[in-house]
Amino acid sequence: MAVVKYQIKRLQELIGKERPIDEIKEAIENIGEECEIDIESEEIKVNVNPNRPDLYSIEGIARAVSNFLEIREPRPYEINDAKHEIVVSNVSARPYIVAGIAYNVNVNEDFLKDIIQAQETIHENFGRKRKKIAIGLHDFDKTKPPYYYKEMKYTRFVPLDTQEELAPHEILKKHPKGIEYGDIYKNIDEYPLVFDSLGVISFTPIINCERTRIDESTKNIFIEITGTSIHEMRSALNIILCSLYDNGAKIENVKLKYVDREEDSTSFVRIEKLEYKFLNKVLGLRLKRDEIERCLKRMGFIPKSFDEKSVSILVPPYRADIIHQVDFVEDIAIAYGYENFKPKIPNFNTIGNLSKESEIEEKIKLDFVSLGFYEIVSFTLSNEEKEEMCKIENEKIKIENAISKEISIFRSSLFPSLMQVLSLNKTKSFPQKIFEMGKIGIKKEKSTRTAICALISDTKVSFSEIKGVYQIINEHLGTSYKAMDFNFTIPGRAIGIFKKGKLVGWCGEIDPKIVRNFNLENPVAGFEIILY
Repeated sequence: MAVVKYQIKRLQELIGKERPIDEIKEAIENIGEECEIDIESEEIKVNVNPNRPDLYSIEGIARAVSNFLEIREPRPYEINDAKHEIVVSNVSARPYIVAGIAYNVNVNEDFLKDIIQAQETIHENFGRKRKKIAIGLHDFDKTKPPYYYKEMKYTRFVPLDTQEELAPHEILKKHPKGIEYGDIYKNIDEYPLVFDSLGVISFTPIINCERTRIDESTKNIFIEITGTSIHEMRSALNIILCSLYDNGAKIENVKLKYVDREEDSTSFVRIEKLEYKFLNKVLGLRLKRDEIERCLKRMGFIPKSFDEKSVSILVPPYRADIIHQVDFVEDIAIAYGYENFKPKIPNFNTIGNLSKESEIEEKIKLDFVSLGFYEIVSFTLSNEEKEEMCKIENEKIKIENAISKEISIFRSSLFPSLMQVLSLNKTKSFPQKIFEMGKIGIKKEKSTRTAICALISDTKVSFSEIKGVYQIINEHLGTSYKAMDFNFTIPGRAIGIFKKGKLVGWCGEIDPKIVRNFNLENPVAGFEIILY
């Protein structure tokens, strides 16, 4: 959770209508963020939840309060077409860049303090201490387009707060920011750099150049964001651009020019649908259209059109947290007011108990723990590359319009996730024994199933050892087995597991090629069984 502090007077000005600070505090808390008022320093401190990075900026807080208190209706954000471009080369250490330009920005001391706080809060939280995302802010008028993003070993420039030209490797050793964030570039020979036509403007994510420093004379701002996750980078860019737009600036896209294609840095138009049936079922209400419209507007959304089954909603560019219909439902519940939900006692009595499946799961988990295994819980969304590394040839359930290559499929096996865990813990002590019980997707059945997978990694691990574990677990399952080979096991060191004559799993020693795919040095043995 990030903590941001803002001057109460400036926040009241941005809200657009003078309201008592206690009313503003209550609105922020109703939106879902904790806050407290420091009367002595005339500041308000807000603890922002990680799912709302748009509230890291004072403009974001003011916008949310203004909409929630119905002082202002939400407005669409307009971004002008790109007039400038960044020529993007292959940068292996930090492959992505996006950018935007804000014109006619009202820059003063308070603005600089607030935008730097928002920038650093995004870095520390959303950006994982600049590893995932880093934002560079430059005086646009001190740059000379076009811009270039490339990696280079030998170049020199004057970093911020210095007067001496330094090379990237010297900055990492001498400059305070280089020392603080230098671990990002361990064992790197060529460094990611942003250039304009005059030279380096940013050694990302370490430090900008002194030449493009922003100060109170700045009128136009060039924003560049580099990182390893294009989706999060675009979200961060939109948050910054929308904050500047709320300050009265005009904003402009920047074209990204690759060897084989061109594309805009970002897009502000996103329409999603919310079904009335889904909304009312989740909330247990019967909201009318005018109630839905009012609740959406109070949370910053713009309802575009209503039909018999759903409402089309313009999602603000800064709302990176909207992924599914249920996210709209949560915001509507907030705007409706949790205090307005009337609890109702059911008119029948029931006695709760564990289902047969849950009882079996509990017994299996207890057996694993008694055998010295640690339980892990991994994401159900995975990617094809991870399954290919394990030679898993199941049909893939692909995610339509996946926001990242890392989560492009619904996993068809638990095995790759456990191998990934072993890979991340290869420097820890051995033996390593892990298991997971979770959902997998079966495409041909158009359904999900519950499976269990266990792996052992040690300097020496045998088929008989993992088979012994399987046989203990099998006391709860009643499966049978026979000798079989699989793509991912050593020939002659595996069995197929059957239930009612149907293949439901495997057990054996893992092929050394797969072990090496995950950069593991010790052998691995394991099993995976579909429970039901």
